[in-house]
Amino acid sequence: MGNQMKKRNSQHRQGADTIKSARSGRLAAEPGAASSPAEELYGKIFDHSNDAIFVVDPAQDTIADANPRACALLGYSRDELLSIPMSSIHPNEMPVLRAFAETVFQNGRGWTDELSCRTKTGEHLPAEISASSIEVDGQKHIIAMVRDMTERRQAEAAERELALADERNRLAREIHDSL
Repeated sequence: MGNQMKKRNSQHRQGADTIKSARSGRLAAEPGAASSPAEELYGKIFDHSNDAIFVVDPAQDTIADANPRACALLGYSRDELLSIPMSSIHPNEMPVLRAFAETVFQNGRGWTDELSCRTKTGEHLPAEISASSIEVDGQKHIIAMVRDMTERRQAEAAERELALADERNRLAREIHDSL
């Protein structure tokens, strides 16, 4: 079991290094190569996105990369986040996550609001996830854009409460007016 875990961690580090090299514009075959304007642009988009972005390998249960917003959302440093299994973020939802990943691989993309993400402090955040299938070093990965739905869900609940209060007031007026 120990050797299997070491092999998995080594493969994960290689995948993360490939992604990091590609993002920084230096492909493994070309150490020190200057990045192109397009590579710089995509790196900036990744690093400065308002959405959390994860590159994950569901088959290996690993997070290959994550942008700064993903780290902030879950309360981990980048190194911490890349060292924990994906299942740590979705501990009670792995069957749903696996089904979503399979849909993404079959269709090339997918969307769900049925998952939540567990933060470092143990809080569960409702999440909206838009994902696409990508290949890294011949391995299928998913790039997922994740949004915290907490505020939206709270606003929707407040809106429902307000609508219910309005209906109660309307009924009370009707009863009062009929007397």
